[in-house]
Amino acid sequence: MTAMTRAVRFDQYGGRDELSIADVDVPVPAPGQGSDFAGVVVGTGAELLGWTWERAGHAE
Repeated sequence: MTAMTRAVRFDQYGGRDELSIADVDVPVPAPGQGSDFAGVVVGTGAELLGWTWERAGHAE
């Protein structure tokens, strides 16, 4: 049995009327994927514990 999830999809460009909800297969990350982060950090809170340029997880 394939794992399924729901996603908002569009088949052509347009307004909100082009959006629909669809059942899709859960994507499986390829090697090297799964912890990507995109953006620019412009500020942090007082409770920031550290930073690394290496791959890391925050689960304990």
